[in-house]
Amino acid sequence: MKTGIRPAPAILVYLSVLSCVSPAKAQSENPFIGKWTATWENKDGRSLQANVVITEAGGTWQTLAQRKLDPCVGKEAQLEIKSVSPKEMRFTARHSEALMGCKDTNIKMQMQPDGTVTGSRGQDEMRFTKN
Repeated sequence: MKTGIRPAPAILVYLSVLSCVSPAKAQSENPFIGKWTATWENKDGRSLQANVVITEAGGTWQTLAQRKLDPCVGKEAQLEIKSVSPKEMRFTARHSEALMGCKDTNIKMQMQPDGTVTGSRGQDEMRFTKN
């Protein structure tokens, strides 16, 4: 008994459709992917901003203020994503890889019920705005 569809081509079509759907599904699982501006006040009450780019593989963090006394501020640092859920993401900005002697920082982003994104960097509370 012959059928109109051969098994091998049907499987190949199915697998190619599946491979197109899987990356789209993976991207939608991280609502934090994109370009952001982070704002916060440091312990001295000084307002600071950073440009943050989050990708599937990591991203970058760059504080906009450049302090002459601290060569670590203003250097672009790679991000290492630690965990992601629909409501929260934790990552480390690898400042130590951008410049020897700089300390890495752990950052948390949280999606609030009203759609705003807040977070923290050590003791500093942050607000994130998507660009």
